[in-house]
Amino acid sequence: SAALTDKYMPKEAFGDPGHMAWLALKTPRLHESQALYANIEVSSTWNDDGFGTGALIDGRRETAFSSHLGKPDDHEEWIILNLPSGREFSSIVLHPAANGFPIDFSVELWDGAGWVPRIQQTNYPEPKDAVTFKFPNMEATDRVRFRATKLRHVGADYVLRLAEIELFR
Repeated sequence: SAALTDKYMPKEAFGDPGHMAWLALKTPRLHESQALYANIEVSSTWNDDGFGTGALIDGRRETAFSSHLGKPDDHEEWIILNLPSGREFSSIVLHPAANGFPIDFSVELWDGAGWVPRIQQTNYPEPKDAVTFKFPNMEATDRVRFRATKLRHVGADYVLRLAEIELFR
């Protein structure tokens, strides 16, 4: 039996019966979140006090993104995830920061010609834990925009704050 099983043991040689097993062992797995390695664009950012745009996709909930401080009036803020390639996903998970989760927001997908709203929320209560929103169907795109149209009052400012954005299949 050893002679038979050896035939399918992992081997690097292409065309060998064990090549697929070798690939499964040696190929790095894609992170569960389809947002990994996205290029992030934002309407504004606050890069002091440990905040930054990279926090949105770093997999760590203790870091966070914040829009720019010093805006005493409510205004719109947005985050665009430019994915490295077209990705498929069926849900978005938003991890709130300590405060600053938006009251009104939408999740929009790029269809090649413009932004198409897929999820819209109004008067959303500030969550304590991650919130998941399911898309009606499996979606495929290379760009996702999170658009906050009504912000929370934090201190003397209106800001958008999130700890993480994840996209799942």
